Amino acid sequence: AHAVLPGEVHQAGAGAGGGRGVHLDVPAAGAGRQRGGARGAYRELRTARLCRCGEVPWSVDAFFVGGGDGGGRYRGDGADAEAKAEREPDPHWLPAASSSRHGQSAEAGAGAGAGTSSFQPAPGTEDSRVTGGMLHCIDNMAHAHTTAHIVSAAAAALGMSDRLRLHQGDAFDPDLPSTLAPGTEFDLLWIDLGAAHRIEGFFDAWWPRVRAEGGMVMVHSTLTNSLSRGWVERMREKSRESESGMPPYGRFDTVSLLEPHKMFQNSISIFQKRGGPYGRYDEPIHTKYP
Repeated sequence: AHAVLPGEVHQAGAGAGGGRGVHLDVPAAGAGRQRGGARGAYRELRTARLCRCGEVPWSVDAFFVGGGDGGGRYRGDGADAEAKAEREPDPHWLPAASSSRHGQSAEAGAGAGAGTSSFQPAPGTEDSRVTGGMLHCIDNMAHAHTTAHIVSAAAAALGMSDRLRLHQGDAFDPDLPSTLAPGTEFDLLWIDLGAAHRIEGFFDAWWPRVRAEGGMVMVHSTLTNSLSRGWVERMREKSRESESGMPPYGRFDTVSLLEPHKMFQNSISIFQKRGGPYGRYDEPIHTKYP
């Protein structure tokens, strides 16, 4: 999903074997950097006051310059009101060098080629948060045919070591949800460790760490095995009741995808947080037309 911009990603299960797919690791680590090149082009266009189509702005101010509730948290609902008050007269874009908040410098790790920019994201913005994102992978390296140990080498060969943190340990450690990367909210949690009948407890332990503004949990192999299907059905029912926002899950949506030609390892279930138990999150409406 090229349009989705996760900043912090947590993957439980990093290697092949036992339902663990190494092919997802390195792309996940590099996705932020690839999209960072596209965002860099947007920053450069904004600096040149060219990020528009005719007179129509082509970028979201709140994402690039901050505002709203501060702290870089982009919710969309009136988030650019404060930023507008600080801007130069042009209402749609701001040169990166117009103030100390929006300085320019070489973008760390940016490669050559199309979409590359020398402009850093403004500190404290959602642009900055996403650009500095990290993939955290947990694996105990215990499976006989694990390939998790080569993930770091693959990331280094691709120049993405700074995007990856590989943690060797037991993903079911009850202390891990509070000790792994404390203070970090995960935009995406990928559960790929054959949790089966233990998935409910694992999901509940990590759900509070998922970002309230549309953060997602993706669980592998959920639909056609009896050990996890009952849990999926219970979560589907809870999602229909989630408008009340009651703990422990609050508001969330869910959808599952099935590869019908496969007997095993043939599905994923996706759970998107819509504010959690203490609020509500809705995507902003920017325009009248698509």
